[in-house]
Amino acid sequence: MFSPKQEERRDTVEDMIKMKPISLSELVAVAAGNSKLQEDDGNKKRLTKLLMNVTIQRSLGVIKVVISPEKTVEDLIKNVLEVYLKERRRPLLSEPNPRCFELHYTQFNLESLDREEKLMNLGSRNFFLCPRTNETISGSSCSDQAKQAANSYF
Repeated sequence: MFSPKQEERRDTVEDMIKMKPISLSELVAVAAGNSKLQEDDGNKKRLTKLLMNVTIQRSLGVIKVVISPEKTVEDLIKNVLEVYLKERRRPLLSEPNPRCFELHYTQFNLESLDREEKLMNLGSRNFFLCPRTNETISGSSCSDQAKQAANSYF
């Protein structure tokens, strides 16, 4: 009926259908044998790595980082800066210290992400990294700055 190789392939496809992958990319990864899924409590599966895309202010292109979902926003910032420096991207950073940067969902979002937040809880894989301003470092929140700016114009 089927050759041993075809039988093995048929079992693999049936296993993939039973597994109900989360996304098409995971289905392709399973088919290629590069699955990033891990057994956890029987049939439940979870991701072991995430691909994060981070755009740095005034830099061309995104920095792609593969990182564990258990890591924090601060860990992601450190990894992104390491890749940026390793690839010798331009413009050069005046201060490569991770504490001098904030991570945002987009460049239009005023509120920065909490540095202790786990990556698996963020709900996005695309972010924007920008230098912290002196006002932000001193402790005032973005919403306070927005109110102050609105009051000064009217």
